[in-house]
Amino acid sequence: MVKNKALWSATLAFFLIIQTVYFWEGKTGLFAFPITIGLCIFYLILFFLLIQQLVLLTKKKFKEKHRIYIGSTLAIVLISTAFFPSGIIDFEKFEGKDILIAGWTGSAGCTTILKFKENGKLYKRVACFGIKTMNSRYYIKNDTIFFVNNIDSKSEDQYQFAIIGKSRLSWNNRDGLFSYKTKNDSLPNELIIVYNKSTLKKRYKN
Repeated sequence: MVKNKALWSATLAFFLIIQTVYFWEGKTGLFAFPITIGLCIFYLILFFLLIQQLVLLTKKKFKEKHRIYIGSTLAIVLISTAFFPSGIIDFEKFEGKDILIAGWTGSAGCTTILKFKENGKLYKRVACFGIKTMNSRYYIKNDTIFFVNNIDSKSEDQYQFAIIGKSRLSWNNRDGLFSYKTKNDSLPNELIIVYNKSTLKKRYKN
């Protein structure tokens, strides 16, 4: 009975951890990688326990109801995790509809993604030896995006505005999003635009 309670608790805990990834992932920082490894090990242990339950059920000719319940629950949790590793519910969609998405994967597999929402919200996700997420706001004036609350206020990458121009990184002629720290910034940060339903027009800054 104690073993059954422990298995139920472990299954429920794993399910809740996976379903709430959106809320805690961006706060893990450098611990993101070891946490991911830990969850993978947790998944494999639960998978092994599912096999064990199925073997015992077969020996008992599926007569033990408690094993049927825990086995079915384990199977549902493991299958849903395999198909939805970041949770069944995409909580980010509740932040607003995307109108512009730009991103880039640089050296060492470091990835940056910016998502501009229809309601003026801005979501940023950086995965580089850890995961960091930030939320802010923006507004569009003519052909320029202005950052209202600096999304990188605690870092040296404090951008004031961004424009769309011809990408120097894309191999298939996609547009680029160039973020500037000041009007005189000669080395803007560039991300490749992968989705654009905004009113922004392309322009070049000399």
